[in-house]
Amino acid sequence: MTQFKDSPRVLENVILLLFLCSPISNLLTLPHIRMIMEAMRSHKGDQGVQRATVWALSNAKEVPDPDNVIELIIEAMNSYQDDPVLQEGSYHALRNVCGQDFTLQQKVIDISGIEAVLKAMQMHKDCVSLQQSAWALLHALSDSSASRDRLMDFGIPAVALYSSQGNVADLESIQHS
Repeated sequence: MTQFKDSPRVLENVILLLFLCSPISNLLTLPHIRMIMEAMRSHKGDQGVQRATVWALSNAKEVPDPDNVIELIIEAMNSYQDDPVLQEGSYHALRNVCGQDFTLQQKVIDISGIEAVLKAMQMHKDCVSLQQSAWALLHALSDSSASRDRLMDFGIPAVALYSSQGNVADLESIQHS
């Protein structure tokens, strides 16, 4: 993959191939993850590379420096709010990277990850899969009572956090709170 680092289209396709094959072949090894992170850093202005990398990270078994990965994912979310595919991949990647680690979940909340999710949810109200993935992420981030309280400070209804099944009515209540 290193020989393609200067060609965003080839890099994007290689990363997508790794993503598509990883669930059945465990292709995403730690060196691949490091290269994917480098691609995210090196090609911040390339939407296709960013889209491919967040989806690849959604299948990663482990990631080095998860704090940095979270920052890169949220940066991509903020840069490409208009891309529902990238947004949805970002939610899956954040859930995967954070897992059950309360410190990492809190990092997402602390560096404006929730604001990015809510903004994309507002922009893409008709994208069902994005909405479902966003609510699943919000639910996953509410594992601790402190996190749940912070999320409710954003106007997210507690019932939506407990059920992981928020809906458009819940989204509308956030907008007006």
